[in-house]
Amino acid sequence: METVERPGVCTYDCPDTCSLSVVIGDEKIIKVKGSKANGFTDGVICDKVAHDTTAMVHGPLRLRTPLKRSGPKGTGEFTPISWEAALTEIQARTQAVIDAPSCR
Repeated sequence: METVERPGVCTYDCPDTCSLSVVIGDEKIIKVKGSKANGFTDGVICDKVAHDTTAMVHGPLRLRTPLKRSGPKGTGEFTPISWEAALTEIQARTQAVIDAPSCR
């Protein structure tokens, strides 16, 4: 199997902002390694990213479409929506926060 290595960044919400090197083969992630592109982390990444990423990205529980809450918070009720609708809503809600008087 031919593989290719691509640069990436960690999407987890921690303060390290790790730089990644992602090994791809047969159009799937095979391995995630730390990259030295970020001098702060210097090629080191946490275990959950190093070992759980392929299951998270390619596993059966992965969400494949955006979901919008359709019931009260905490009930687990969601409705699938399009990417366009999701991005439009995110942009509108973010802009509303930016435009709020408390952000000025």
